[in-house]
Amino acid sequence: MFRFTLRFMVMFVLLIFGILLGMNMAEKGIYRVAGNPNTTPHSFQVSRNNNTTELQVLGKTYVTEQHQNTDQSSKEDSLPRSKTDKEDNQMTFIGKIGERLGFVFQKGAEKGLNMLANLISE
Repeated sequence: MFRFTLRFMVMFVLLIFGILLGMNMAEKGIYRVAGNPNTTPHSFQVSRNNNTTELQVLGKTYVTEQHQNTDQSSKEDSLPRSKTDKEDNQMTFIGKIGERLGFVFQKGAEKGLNMLANLISE
């Protein structure tokens, strides 16, 4: 009985330690992506100088020049684009696989819950 209790306590301590370590790593990852909630986010910043606009988006910097007498549509066309429209609409191979796997898991979970509900209701 003593050996069982000792094993159980060791496994319990390891599990708790693993959970706390995982929570700490997740918090650091969230801070790296979204930033610390106590500071201003640095994921998107716009700074305007005399004739230039500087955009900082997730660490990438884009610089544009402003034109004095232009309408709104030409301003939108002059903004830099990191990808073309074709690349935006095109999904990668891994993205397609992930989407299909998600669909399969979703349908499997729905069928499993329906079977469980039928067993409970009968």
